[in-house]
Amino acid sequence: MAALLYGGPRSVITGPAALRAYRLRVPGPDVIDILVPLTTRRQNAGSVRLHRTRQLPRVRRIGPVRYAEPARAVADAAQVLPSLDDVRAVVAEAIQKQLCNLAQLGLELERAGTRDMSRLRTALVDVREGSRSVAEIRFKERVQQSDLPRPQYNVFLRAANGTDIGEVDVWWADAGVSVEIDSQEYHFYRADWLRTETKRSRLLKHGIFPHNIAPVRVASDWDAIYWELKSSLEKGRQRPQLQIVAFEPAA
Repeated sequence: MAALLYGGPRSVITGPAALRAYRLRVPGPDVIDILVPLTTRRQNAGSVRLHRTRQLPRVRRIGPVRYAEPARAVADAAQVLPSLDDVRAVVAEAIQKQLCNLAQLGLELERAGTRDMSRLRTALVDVREGSRSVAEIRFKERVQQSDLPRPQYNVFLRAANGTDIGEVDVWWADAGVSVEIDSQEYHFYRADWLRTETKRSRLLKHGIFPHNIAPVRVASDWDAIYWELKSSLEKGRQRPQLQIVAFEPAA
């Protein structure tokens, strides 16, 4: 609240500080980015960083505090976050939690004017192509750089008899091989872990060779992952193709 008092009556919190208020995980120092009218004469002070703008955003209030609406906060965060991967993670999480959508973020790109929005644009392309986390993006890049065949991403599997099998992150239809990039947070709770184990059993029941891969392995253990997948793909192609239909979950 003190930051808004310093910024003036029309000031709005944006960027990482706003996204943390929306309960997103955002890296970086606890600097508070404030949007203020173009005519504001104040300067940065302490942990408060002022951004003059002609386009003050629509506001969401949490108690007495004014925050930029999520799409604008994501766009502004993309300007100050340390890396492209940080931007990717924030965009993916904001969309997953339905704080904003691709269309709203696309509008922010159009409104950006002369600001460099290349990192946000790259992150939106990644999400639009189906990647929902930085680990998935890294996995896709690793596959593209290898001699592994190109799989489908983020598809729902259904058996020929109409039985729903479930959604997988990666799918090689000709070999019946799936991959899921396991979230560490997701597996913190026993109930979630049990759901994952039940799903794995269901995949195995339908003849699928499932691989559950921790995000840290994608970055640090790719050689081992590559050979695990290579072996499964070769084994899967030595049998008749599974009668399983894959389609996008929204279909």
